[in-house]
Amino acid sequence: MKEINHGKTTKVLMLEGETLFNQGDKGDKAYMIVSGALDVVVDGKKVGSMRDGEVFGEMALILQQNRSATLLKSIHRVDIYK
Repeated sequence: MKEINHGKTTKVLMLEGETLFNQGDKGDKAYMIVSGALDVVVDGKKVGSMRDGEVFGEMALILQQNRSATLLKSIHRVDIYK
């Protein structure tokens, strides 16, 4: 995973198979997918996916809770802003 700082936002470049965060991690950032797709995994089972333009992580950030799911990269490359 590579991060490029753009002032208030940071672009995260993920390669195939990388994990953005794990279920139970501290929820201290929100994210937006610029391009690509991520699998959403809860308790070890894939429950959905997220694609271009989707925002996630905001509830854990606002409510100061731990992450409720693991986000795994599902295609070749994902560009995300945090």
